[in-house]
Amino acid sequence: MGMDFGRPLLETLIAVVDHDKPEFSPEFFSGLSLADRSCLQTAGILSDGEPYESMWIETADGYVEASVVVDPYTNEITLYHPEDGPISISADALRRRVVDGDRFASWVMHILFGMPSTRKAIAMVPQCVWDLGTPRLGKKTRVRVLLVRRLHDPNVRDKLAAELLLTASTQGVIVLTTTPTVSSDLRIPRVTVIVPFRDVIVRDGKQAGIDLDRLGMFVERGSSKTLVTRKPVDCAPDGSWLRIHDREYKFRAGKKDIILMLFEAWECGNEWVPVSRLLEKYDAGTRLEDVFKDGRAERKGEWREFMEVHERRARLIVPPA
Repeated sequence: MGMDFGRPLLETLIAVVDHDKPEFSPEFFSGLSLADRSCLQTAGILSDGEPYESMWIETADGYVEASVVVDPYTNEITLYHPEDGPISISADALRRRVVDGDRFASWVMHILFGMPSTRKAIAMVPQCVWDLGTPRLGKKTRVRVLLVRRLHDPNVRDKLAAELLLTASTQGVIVLTTTPTVSSDLRIPRVTVIVPFRDVIVRDGKQAGIDLDRLGMFVERGSSKTLVTRKPVDCAPDGSWLRIHDREYKFRAGKKDIILMLFEAWECGNEWVPVSRLLEKYDAGTRLEDVFKDGRAERKGEWREFMEVHERRARLIVPPA
């Protein structure tokens, strides 16, 4: 069941799990292939959260929040669009698919690590840290593996450290984290090594998995700086979120393509991107400020925090750490 996951889908799932709210929006979920949606649903790691009571939609004046009303007698759902008026929508358009942390930890334990179904993941920090026990890591045995999401969050690190100080230090401890990159100077009491999930995902073959031999090797050699040095900037594969240091931004619709182009340019060392290229899918005369206009007061002008425009070129703003 779980091994039908392809590597891109597993990497997407890991990225979603590391969000502050680990959920698939209706827009994002519907954008996945039918096979990928089926894999996620049959893996048993998703649960239905409270349905959305409103939706952010794009209008001529930017994104605005539109109310949604459910008829108590017919269950018909109506979206009140500020420009187009009332529109009937499906229940699936409001469905919030949440990744259940405990189910995800069990799935990792049983499917990716191949441990017996009788073994249970133990939650150390609710919805953030789980003890997976001591799976065999190639030739390595009796190494404790902790699954940790959002390791970049200081609160999670503090709670993890407090829990570990309560236990005796009698064996090696690996922290396997969904956080893609980790600071090279990060130290956690009684943790032997910190390994980002992305560094041990099997790279060959069509099916996803963890290279257990490689994970075990980290116990002796420690974290390579190349692997654990945290990049100041990270981005979702589809551009739906951008993280600069510890600040995270989220995007919808056409904004995602623009963010992805800016991130790829930054990652390649060619920071500046012609605005004409960023806006090639938009009508003539469209400006970046038009695309990133947002009706929410708390996000008004937010795009200027992470994007600089100069002489018809744009780049990400990445302050020193």
